[in-house]
Amino acid sequence: MTFIRFPGLAQLAIMAGGSLFAQTTAVDFNSAGITKANGGDPRGSITDYTKAITLDPSFVSAYTNRGSAYAAFGEDTKAMADFDHAISLKPDDWNAFSYRGKLKQKLGDLDGAIADFSRVIEIVPWSDEYWNRALVRMIKGQLRAACADYTQLIRQEDSEPSPGLFQLRGMVRHMSGNSPGALADFEAGLAIAKDNDDRAAIQIARYLVLRQLNRPEAGPELTKSADSWPEDWN
Repeated sequence: MTFIRFPGLAQLAIMAGGSLFAQTTAVDFNSAGITKANGGDPRGSITDYTKAITLDPSFVSAYTNRGSAYAAFGEDTKAMADFDHAISLKPDDWNAFSYRGKLKQKLGDLDGAIADFSRVIEIVPWSDEYWNRALVRMIKGQLRAACADYTQLIRQEDSEPSPGLFQLRGMVRHMSGNSPGALADFEAGLAIAKDNDDRAAIQIARYLVLRQLNRPEAGPELTKSADSWPEDWN
């Protein structure tokens, strides 16, 4: 009986020029790009993301990642094109909307930024994107809307909200004419502040509001805030 000997995998790989084991996929290039971006080589990451896109033109994450890298270099037109294309491929890709919103904010398209941040919140309701939308709304003078965003963030962090959130909402409330609400927020922030940095920042904010209101507590409040200043503030 004659046995036919078939080549092993290693031999097949050699016969195929090594491609059986050496072939790099779009996912591999995208991962390599992320590694380079995190390692301080965004230009190199763009090359890898482009290779990933060449192998898989529908690779949404590769477009988003390359857009982010382009934005880091100030190549805003290319970045916007990548974010737009990622969204066209996957209309519920919240990451692409988030990046595009930040780029629109940078370019001065504040309404467009708010729209993109709002879309992220629609896709991921418990999102940190409220931070970004609140900031843009403040810039546009939409104080009540910004206040609503900070309120939502406080609700999201119900178990342990950040003292800084109460400080920010208090400042927005004061700017919108709700000084009693502002002082109440400062009190709430101070009640949960655990370090001097937070306490001092909130006390300074409260001092400024009290001073604008010509309240007699303003002087003592400044003294208390100075007592809380960390050493590196002096």
